[in-house]
Amino acid sequence: MANNENVKKPKKVGWGKPDTYIKDLEAENPEWMLTPPAVEKSTQLTPTKGEKKEAKVEGGDNEDVLYNANNYDLAYQIRRTSNKTMPIKHVDGVVDHHYAVVVVPKNRTAPGPYIAESAVSVEDNFTTDDGGTDLYTHSAILPDGEERKVKWGIFTVTKDPETGKITIKASGGDFGEEEVEI
Repeated sequence: MANNENVKKPKKVGWGKPDTYIKDLEAENPEWMLTPPAVEKSTQLTPTKGEKKEAKVEGGDNEDVLYNANNYDLAYQIRRTSNKTMPIKHVDGVVDHHYAVVVVPKNRTAPGPYIAESAVSVEDNFTTDDGGTDLYTHSAILPDGEERKVKWGIFTVTKDPETGKITIKASGGDFGEEEVEI
């Protein structure tokens, strides 16, 4: 006996294996590039809460409280293998260029994070469990004229079959209803 009212519908959660795209903002012709798949459970956006300022009055009560803006790091780890080109060049962890980065969830109808500009650092590691890996950390920078370091939206990715050029459009969330190219 099936009762459709009691059947749970799948959630629109952005978990599972995402695709991560990066763009070298200082390249002559910046283009999106799909990174190799990340090591399991390594892709993570981590906020650092903004500094709390308190205006104290006699007796220790707060007259007012103010928080500074959060800061954000998006990190993912890629395993080094004999047939893989690592996506971002570095020398002892230092990356000269700034990058844009977008994480597109496996569930393409779920929102993901987009960072329009970031400073990147790389930590190259080796363990006997994982072999060689590079941990990429994108520290979000507030671009000129923008209000947010991280924007959330639904992303549509297309790849031109002739040129291989990747185009990413965003809508919903912080992008509004009209789809815009990022």
